[in-house]
Amino acid sequence: MNDQLDELRATLAADGYGLEVVPGERGFLVTVSSADGVCDDCLVPKPLLVSMLQPVLGVPAEGIELRYPDEL
Repeated sequence: MNDQLDELRATLAADGYGLEVVPGERGFLVTVSSADGVCDDCLVPKPLLVSMLQPVLGVPAEGIELRYPDEL
């Protein structure tokens, strides 16, 4: 999508997480997945990740639906 999103993906991947971003009608569905054996509870709080995604995706917080591994 863009360089900033690629950097965020790379940062998460280094810790065993995946990041999928899918455009929707009202914004984006962002799904964070984890590799086997990776701590699902070790991610930053959702509001923090949403605040990091806002400028990258160019939408307000309300336009980002974030799902963490324990919600999949």
